[in-house]
Amino acid sequence: MLEHGRTEEDKAKIVKSIEGDVIMLSNHKFASNVVEKCLEYGSEKERKEIIDEIMEHSYDDAGDVN
Repeated sequence: MLEHGRTEEDKAKIVKSIEGDVIMLSNHKFASNVVEKCLEYGSEKERKEIIDEIMEHSYDDAGDVN
């Protein structure tokens, strides 16, 4: 759907559905493929939002590293 979807609206709905769960989904065997496709085929704005969510999580965990 992301690669061959009919409209940008369809793609945007899929990208929106992973919002807030990117880290959890990235660690799932099959859901990680959806996250990858969102990064590959999402709009520039959508890709930035996904990357920002990943980076935010990375900074949250930075204090836990010894």
